[in-house]
Amino acid sequence: MKGRPRLKFALQVIGFAVGIGLFVFALTLALKPENREAIGHLREASQGEVVLFFTLIVANIILNGFIFWWTHCPLRGRDSALRHWDVQAVNAIATFLAVLPFKLSIAMRFLVHIRRDKMKATEIVSWFAAMTALTAAVLLPAAGASLLLKRIDALWITAVVVGIALCLGLGIWISLLAERVKVIRYISFGAYKVTSHWRTSLGHAMLRVIDVGLLTVRVALVASVAGFTLGISGAILVGTTFFVMGIIAPSGQLGAREGGTMGVAALAGLEINQIALITTLLTATETMTSLVISAPSAWHLRLHRLIGKRTESKAPSQSAGTE
Repeated sequence: MKGRPRLKFALQVIGFAVGIGLFVFALTLALKPENREAIGHLREASQGEVVLFFTLIVANIILNGFIFWWTHCPLRGRDSALRHWDVQAVNAIATFLAVLPFKLSIAMRFLVHIRRDKMKATEIVSWFAAMTALTAAVLLPAAGASLLLKRIDALWITAVVVGIALCLGLGIWISLLAERVKVIRYISFGAYKVTSHWRTSLGHAMLRVIDVGLLTVRVALVASVAGFTLGISGAILVGTTFFVMGIIAPSGQLGAREGGTMGVAALAGLEINQIALITTLLTATETMTSLVISAPSAWHLRLHRLIGKRTESKAPSQSAGTE
């Protein structure tokens, strides 16, 4: 048992090192002579294009923050819900930390919500499990439709919409069933407390579609300015894959998103050097923007005080009275 923390630490270090290697590899491909003209186009981007690009980044960060806030409401109730801008501040910092290993992004969310907002750890686990399940309800139909149809058209859109509706309906039914079946409550990590609310589930799905859509627009904008003929199908593939790789990255998003997206793009027949340029630019600008937003967010949350603060243990009589 004593060796397990060391093993986990070593795996995180190794994973992060691999991620750095993948990012450097992607950057090497992005800076190849074949992309010289595209890089020149990007440097000459108009002020309006630059403003639009960074506006889309900020919109993604704010929308993600709102999705987190929206999804937690069934756990706390509208009257005792966390303040919206507090959740936004936490999300901005977490977005920056997500590129780093050791699950610092998740750890920071737990730290703030437990020490500042007095949430229980089990409550946060239920919240995050619901976020994962509802996000999967959107991404899995999109991935399945892409694998089966291998094109983006009206049929693809219909298949995705129907798939999302079926996933949400099944999830709500299972969540309602969890109130009577103990094993479902256990394996859901408490997500059923959120996913049993159809308004929350539907709202999350709609917001997540917009979220991935904004990322896709960013991809399309970079490709357009650079002079790449990526097309809407390619932009959706790159944007969706980039998003998914960021979620499943085990040791920080750095390198994992670039490497995974380049791999999928190569299988789809896209030019890997172009995808390398797009993904490294996405990572660099998003990291820079989230870092800038993180500074006032950390001050708003008084993060320096929370890090140095020890969780106060309740007296036995208080604990007995509250549980």
